[in-house]
Amino acid sequence: MQGLTVSGHRRHVIYPTVGTVLLVLGGLLCAGGQQAVRAQASASSPDPRAGQWRLVLDGERVAWPDTVATASPSRVRATGRRVLRHLRRKGHYYATIDSVSVDTSSAGPDVRFYARRGPQVRVGTLRLRGDSAVPATELRALMETEEGAPLCPDRLEADVQRLLDRYEEAGHPLAQIRVAETMAPAAERAALRVTLQIDEGPALWLRRVEAPDDARATPELLAYLAGLEENKSLRGYDPDAIQRRLQAHDLFETVGPPQLRVADDGGAVLQIPIEEAPPGAFDAVLGYLPPSATRNSGQLVGSGHLVLQHLFGGGRRAEFALDRRPGRTSIVDVSVADPYLFGRPVRLAGRFRGEQRDSTYGERVYELEGGYRLGNGLELTATLSREAVRPGPAGTPVRGARQQIPRATTLFYGVGVRYRQLDRSRNPRRGVSLNVQLSQGRKERRLRRVAASGDTTRVSDSFR
Repeated sequence: MQGLTVSGHRRHVIYPTVGTVLLVLGGLLCAGGQQAVRAQASASSPDPRAGQWRLVLDGERVAWPDTVATASPSRVRATGRRVLRHLRRKGHYYATIDSVSVDTSSAGPDVRFYARRGPQVRVGTLRLRGDSAVPATELRALMETEEGAPLCPDRLEADVQRLLDRYEEAGHPLAQIRVAETMAPAAERAALRVTLQIDEGPALWLRRVEAPDDARATPELLAYLAGLEENKSLRGYDPDAIQRRLQAHDLFETVGPPQLRVADDGGAVLQIPIEEAPPGAFDAVLGYLPPSATRNSGQLVGSGHLVLQHLFGGGRRAEFALDRRPGRTSIVDVSVADPYLFGRPVRLAGRFRGEQRDSTYGERVYELEGGYRLGNGLELTATLSREAVRPGPAGTPVRGARQQIPRATTLFYGVGVRYRQLDRSRNPRRGVSLNVQLSQGRKERRLRRVAASGDTTRVSDSFR
């Protein structure tokens, strides 16, 4: 695909620049540039650093402009051109230098420029050509340059930049604006007719998002995390914002500036250079307990933990933990989460936790949690969990008046709200994190109990 590659946020180009056009025009309008130089020379070599540079405008001495750099008195013509450039950027495009006086008889050279400002050029008419995607009335409302006001090149350049930003929001980030015409009507030399020619460029739409060849992240995931939609208009395209959004996630170590490649039909391919975080971690600890006075045989103990991140390039996470403790106690914990289910702002997580206390009892916990992100760090959540306790051979006997470990089943369900606004997702230094959950459920128990008559009966109860 042939097209144009854009890498930076300030993609706009003003051809030619407003300042260049107006200064060239000023040079053409000024017939009398610099007149002859009257100098009084001495035998000593002048030192420009010890001299004095003075400016006399319309017969009145004014402070030397800070923006005009001085040089050796032998280069007064170059300094004079800078003085004229300074005056013309103030709107005095007919400014002239009548004469220059260089006095080297004193300790330091004394250089004086005698100049006339001339009439201040104002904007006679201001026209926009080539606008169609954005109404001309809206464009003019963004401009500070007005008809009848003095013409300021810096202000006009700032106006052009605002117009280009507006075109970027409208889905035309490759728009260009140039000064097509700066003419002075014959009847009035102090007024200019300024015309801005707008080249809106193609209306960009996102064809696809591309990741590096060795990346695990899918293009669909990158587009979702960057806040982009394929086959949609690229309105308000901001590569800096895209880079910040991706860098805020734990999935990536570094994110480079996005590269936009545009075809002639306006279809854009966005390449995002990324370096992903490690895919997971694993640790394990094993030990052996030798036989003792209370234990006839040795026992293997230890724990292991496995974490897999960014599974199949979709940001999924799987975690497995196993804990083998002394006394024939084992705990296993397994969890799986998909934070972007089907590429949508939907989070789904499941967890299983099982614990076996030798032959006393076994406990099983099943949890399911879902969340829907509303944006700006706000998420609505829903939870569902089930807990089951089953007695073993050592927990079934009746001790006292009841069974030692009852058979119990608990079902919980609830809703909640989460709010998270942190400066950084990893190792945050400031921000707000809020998690509010409301759950309710029912618990059922069944056990054996000794009645007053001495008989053993089975009873069950249920409560919220």
